[in-house]
Amino acid sequence: MARRLLINLSTFLRYSLKKEKEISLREELNYVEAYLSIEQARYKDKLTVSYSIDPQVDLDLPIPPFTIQPLVENAIKHGLKSKVKGGEILINIYNELMYTVISVKDNGIGIKQSSEIEKAKGNGLGLYLVNERLKRIYGNESTIIVESEPEMGTKVFFKIPIRPIQKDVIYSFSN
Repeated sequence: MARRLLINLSTFLRYSLKKEKEISLREELNYVEAYLSIEQARYKDKLTVSYSIDPQVDLDLPIPPFTIQPLVENAIKHGLKSKVKGGEILINIYNELMYTVISVKDNGIGIKQSSEIEKAKGNGLGLYLVNERLKRIYGNESTIIVESEPEMGTKVFFKIPIRPIQKDVIYSFSN
């Protein structure tokens, strides 16, 4: 177990040192799994993680690095840490129209007030920075949405275009 944890820790640390602007969704999920294996060792039977990934999702879809992992970390840190037992996280990825939707849902303590991403800055920068990066790259359609109820858990999700946005393309129409 110690060997496996060291391998996962080194995988996660290598990932955190990368300077790439984009990685594949598959690669991001591999790093999320490495991170979660460390947390599951730490929290033992207190944390269960499941994945629901639609087979139609393109796992080679490019996304910014550290997009899903901070959402998972927030779910553990703010949603599940104070639970005595039975902490669950569901990572759900599916296609909807022209977007891939990525959500992280926990059954934690929830958020008492309707959360705004700006307010999230006070509890840490992870969610705020992911949101700003998504908006800058994909536009306001990719803004993080938070749904939560006290003692029922929190769902954080966003969508990214299936086809990459080409910002520097000038379109011209001829008659």
